[in-house]
Amino acid sequence: MSTFNPDHVPPFPILQLEYDGDTVTLDKVIVEPAPGTSATDAGVEAVARKAQALGLDAVRVRAATPDGTHMMVVSSEGEAIDATPPEASTGRPRNRRAFILITACLCAVALTVAGVVIGKSVIESQEEPVAAPAPPIPGEGQTIPVGLPAGFSTEATWAVPIDDGTAPLPLSNGNVLITTADNRLQIIDQERANAVWSSAQAPNGTKQIVETTWRGRPVLASFSGRQLTLWPLDLPDSTDVPPVSLDAEATGEASFAGTAPLIDLGDYTVAVPADGTGFNRTTIPPGTQPVAAGTDSIIAVGDNTITHTAITEAGKDASISFDRPKGTRGAPTKAVGLTPTRALLTWETDKSAITAVLDTEHGDILTTLEGSAPSDQTLPQIDAEANTALADPYFINMSSDQPAIVDLDLAASTDLTLAGNHVYTTNGDGALDLAVEGKKVVPEQWETMSDDDPPPSAVSATGAYVVAEKVDTSILYRAPRVSQEN
Repeated sequence: MSTFNPDHVPPFPILQLEYDGDTVTLDKVIVEPAPGTSATDAGVEAVARKAQALGLDAVRVRAATPDGTHMMVVSSEGEAIDATPPEASTGRPRNRRAFILITACLCAVALTVAGVVIGKSVIESQEEPVAAPAPPIPGEGQTIPVGLPAGFSTEATWAVPIDDGTAPLPLSNGNVLITTADNRLQIIDQERANAVWSSAQAPNGTKQIVETTWRGRPVLASFSGRQLTLWPLDLPDSTDVPPVSLDAEATGEASFAGTAPLIDLGDYTVAVPADGTGFNRTTIPPGTQPVAAGTDSIIAVGDNTITHTAITEAGKDASISFDRPKGTRGAPTKAVGLTPTRALLTWETDKSAITAVLDTEHGDILTTLEGSAPSDQTLPQIDAEANTALADPYFINMSSDQPAIVDLDLAASTDLTLAGNHVYTTNGDGALDLAVEGKKVVPEQWETMSDDDPPPSAVSATGAYVVAEKVDTSILYRAPRVSQEN
């Protein structure tokens, strides 16, 4: 019997154990077996030692073999339990040396399983399938009670109540993150609004949530003061996901421009994901400003150099030069990361300020504008598919062939939503669709139902998300895209 409960093991860290039939590696480091010890035995023992070094009673492990990937929980005493999700296994915990048993028994079991599957398929093929009726879609077909820009239907795909004052977040897989009326985080399907993920602990409304990764794992993240909160997106049970709180041990500013969170603590010190749990504090070259963090390095911008500071043994320090815009000198006064390869830099000059888009991969200044640094009240909005960004008050085209920085001086509002080369907002003139063509802004008003109609809270490739107030309830509507002719 197991002496520990795998359900009580924290979701982080997840160690990577790989076996190719001859060699075992732990987190990409080869494990050398002691005399008389098999390679797989040595792998489990190496995990146990690392758990001891991390001060943990047990850790989670992703074990990759030539026959597939399996999840394990390994205690600091060397006890291993199979924790593969039920849909990928029998659902029965397998004790001691699960990694070894999975590898050694897979071939012997394969023929038996194949026979069972074939027999089961023959039986099931003779049965009439009975499809369960799909649950009704909440609010399907309802008329959206606010005006919408051109290109969106006024009939909702669905409508659901949400927490007052929280904006939806479209995710990379098309689904959308909301905060429910009872203050739960929930990811719902974009077509039917059914919950596919949830967490009982939502941040307060002032904390902005982003989608990112932590040591290669997909997570939601939110940073405030000195605390980073993570919600894993890949746990087997996604019905009540517990958050993980990490203390940076100092106040800082967070950037999610790269592939991992980066916390700027000041004094040329940053905090990035550590190999185990928590943060790894790393020093960047004096005189530089960090703009993004990757898996192996931190990107920082200095006087006329871009440095890549290694944060793992696999990474390498490197630097490249770039030519500052004419009329500037010294290091930029402010640097804002936009993507893993783009940053927005501002130099204060004697007469004015110059803001530029820098390609941090090749060291090219793509475009410049005479103007001050963007507001830092909110994180930049990024449309990765269109390669555009919104850093109030600037619209930024980050592509190499059509780069541009455009000052949206018409958008005198805090409600700004980016969608490709459009920015939806409201100001004294009403609801405005600001279409950016090159470096020109073409404003177009859309018809609203009342003077208080808000712009869409978020826009994805397939629809817009609009919040409307209904007496004492906030309702989120999904407005699908339609052709302009319709």
